[in-house]
Amino acid sequence: MSELTLYIVKGACSLVPHALLEHLGIPYNIIDMVITPEGCAAADASMSAAQYRTIHPLGSVPALQLASGDVITENAAILAYINSLAPENTMFGRSPLEYAQVIQWFSLLSGGLHAQAFGALLRPERFTDSEACLDAVRTKGKIRVGEYFALMDRQLEGKKYAVGEALTAADFYMTVFFYWARRNRLDMDGKYANYKRIIKTVESTGAWRTTMAEEGITLAFA
Repeated sequence: MSELTLYIVKGACSLVPHALLEHLGIPYNIIDMVITPEGCAAADASMSAAQYRTIHPLGSVPALQLASGDVITENAAILAYINSLAPENTMFGRSPLEYAQVIQWFSLLSGGLHAQAFGALLRPERFTDSEACLDAVRTKGKIRVGEYFALMDRQLEGKKYAVGEALTAADFYMTVFFYWARRNRLDMDGKYANYKRIIKTVESTGAWRTTMAEEGITLAFA
């Protein structure tokens, strides 16, 4: 049995560490969770939301539990730990500058695109207590998603990969949000050609295909 246990919700941002573990060939266990009003709970009902909060205080995913019992939360920290287990890999770049650029992408994706833009679109109740304002928050979130996608597309101009000349965890991370856009029927036609090029590159990897099959996600372009 693996010494690493990753708690995921299928299709959530937890698929990034799932894919990285697969890509690096690191043994792991997966615990499938589902979202409930009280927080995440085990899909097979073996763990309640209250019990899971003893592992992740916010009741969200991902969470990575080590054999020692220690738990790492937040994607950037989890990805950094996984990366450290295979120090010969280049998923965090090939130089100190590229390492910083990978972290820069993480910050934009998690703090901006995820928390602010998709957060407002998918969880407007987190931004207002007024029922009358929920639709306005959703609309603003949708606009912000488009603004972030446009920014990302500009930053990816002329690039095969998000950072440097090889695949990194930043490419994996940004692919998740393209799937979210499709799932929520956002208009992607004729837009974001540079961003889509990254998605196609990521989807060509065996590890990503395996992970998406395990999580029941249809590839966007394959």
